[in-house]
Amino acid sequence: MAFQRLFLPATTLVLIVSSFHAQPVDDDKCCVDSAAVYQPPKGCPHPHPASMSPPPAGSSESSVVFQSFHKSTNSTRAGIFSTGTPPPAPEPTRPPPPRCEPSPQSATLLCCCANIEYVATEFYTQASMGRTMDYLDSSLAGNCTDPPRGGEKAYLSPSAEDMMRQIAYQSLDHLKAIQLSLGSNKSCNRPGIDVSCSRFSRIVNDAMGHTLWPDFDWYKNDYTTLLGAYWFSGLLTKCYTGILDRCEGPATNRLCGSLAAAKARQEMVIRTVLYQNFQHNVYPYKISVAEFTNRLSRYKDKLAGSNGTADEGLWVPSCLGTGGSNSNMFSADSYGLPFSYNVTDGCDVVKAVLGPMAYNYK
Repeated sequence: MAFQRLFLPATTLVLIVSSFHAQPVDDDKCCVDSAAVYQPPKGCPHPHPASMSPPPAGSSESSVVFQSFHKSTNSTRAGIFSTGTPPPAPEPTRPPPPRCEPSPQSATLLCCCANIEYVATEFYTQASMGRTMDYLDSSLAGNCTDPPRGGEKAYLSPSAEDMMRQIAYQSLDHLKAIQLSLGSNKSCNRPGIDVSCSRFSRIVNDAMGHTLWPDFDWYKNDYTTLLGAYWFSGLLTKCYTGILDRCEGPATNRLCGSLAAAKARQEMVIRTVLYQNFQHNVYPYKISVAEFTNRLSRYKDKLAGSNGTADEGLWVPSCLGTGGSNSNMFSADSYGLPFSYNVTDGCDVVKAVLGPMAYNYK
């Protein structure tokens, strides 16, 4: 009896099969059928379940698609159903600290040195590129409407020209750093600048003690141009070192220390090139490079009002030379420390040393 209950009568099976085939098929719905004959209706977004078989093992699709699917699924589960402690919220971003502008005394000292930096940068740009400083960056002029004048392209060797060009661009960056530290309320305007040969020849004549003939042309060759760079580089190194202990605030002290170090490197490069040729005469004169550097250094000491020696040339007495020698590549005191100038608030050094090359400055 129990075995017979598993089978239905034949008439009942015929009725069930006929009723199934009599049902109409709706083409707009996704019907389930064999994968071999299945064609999804137009617009149906779901493929047949049997057609979603995974790709063969080892294929790129199997290793990339399915791994990314499981990773996204696991990450979603961890984010929704995780019972652990949530990650800490990120800290709010803090605004940058306010820039500490220098005190009035520090601003005055920086402006004094910036006046020398302006003239030196104009000389470097003219000698190396034949361009004015305003052509390279007009924003550094400030309220000065008088363009620099008197400069010209120097007749330099490729190595000397490249060296002067690099010093020129670095000096431009130094001026930007000074202007940025001074701020808008204490900006230092560029002075009127005249870097013609006749202006510097007056300084050379006073340093040598007699009038040179022909006039000293610091755009004539490598030696004359490097002697002009020697005049400015040593002067700026000692001025920045001199104001270092008088500036107030850590930011201003750090700026002055960085500028003094950068100018010391420039001075060392220039002194090294001149030292390698200190016995050569500077054309068209019968005066050696060493003699020019000695006279210019003594004249700077005189103008700066320094008590004793504050600058040294390339040839000094044996009592002042390094190791008892007359040659002197490094300009330093008896302890090997750099010299410094006493830059006063009235910018006496600027007025005396720059002389006819700068005017209308504060």
